[in-house]
Amino acid sequence: MGNSEIKHKFWVAITANDPETVRAICENHPHFINEPISDDQKTSAVTRAAYLDRPHILAVLASMGADLNKPAGSGITALMWAAARGNEECVKFLLNFGADPTIKGPYDLTAIDFSILYGYYNTAYILHFHGYSPTKSAEEFLEIKTKMQTLYVDFPCMLMSLEKMIPPDIVPFFTLPPIKREVELTDPVRDPNETWGNWIHRVMDFEKPPLVERNSLPEALQPQNTISGKMKILLKLENAPVPVIEEKKQVPAIKEGQDHTFDAHDARKIRHMDENEDQDKRI
Repeated sequence: MGNSEIKHKFWVAITANDPETVRAICENHPHFINEPISDDQKTSAVTRAAYLDRPHILAVLASMGADLNKPAGSGITALMWAAARGNEECVKFLLNFGADPTIKGPYDLTAIDFSILYGYYNTAYILHFHGYSPTKSAEEFLEIKTKMQTLYVDFPCMLMSLEKMIPPDIVPFFTLPPIKREVELTDPVRDPNETWGNWIHRVMDFEKPPLVERNSLPEALQPQNTISGKMKILLKLENAPVPVIEEKKQVPAIKEGQDHTFDAHDARKIRHMDENEDQDKRI
């Protein structure tokens, strides 16, 4: 059996969570225990097991003399992978069997830094409970996240919760991005700055045109001032781009000698006027 076949068999056994096959490979080919088993040389047996949350495989590898702190070509240790994936059992096992949480990997990140970068508060809490703290600020985490293009994480809130040692079962989800509420336009018009390329794609996908506030455009670009817009207004077409004019409610004028106090009777009259106005609009 060639080296490639042995590595492939090793890989498959770890993926299938087959500790007996892993033990047999380690006994027959001990020189592969600490060597990369992936084609790109970035993954070893211990890092693969930690990544997939296979504590029983890690136990077999540790008993066969595997170096739990040795990273593969990626520079990421087994503890870093377990922390970054939120694999609690693997993190606990590695800590109990001597894995070093202070080792630094890419971007000088430690194991607890990896758990924070990927938004896994549970493993960060375990590492912090054992006395290890993040080495980066929220701003630094955000900068690294931007470079690595990882998913959204609320770093300030996560770091604050970790500092106060709030249990994982009562903290919010730090990986849920805030809901972006659409701004309601009062007088929306089609954006005249839309590119031809965007227009072609939009028409082909049957999408609606982009809208902007009318007052945000220069006078010359507002649709009622274009030639086609003026023609539509002149012909009184349904889609004529007439600006929206806010209606002002009329308040009864106060006559000379009349009591200026706004009493309940005045309130009823104004409410009655509003009701009549709404009824006229419905008609």
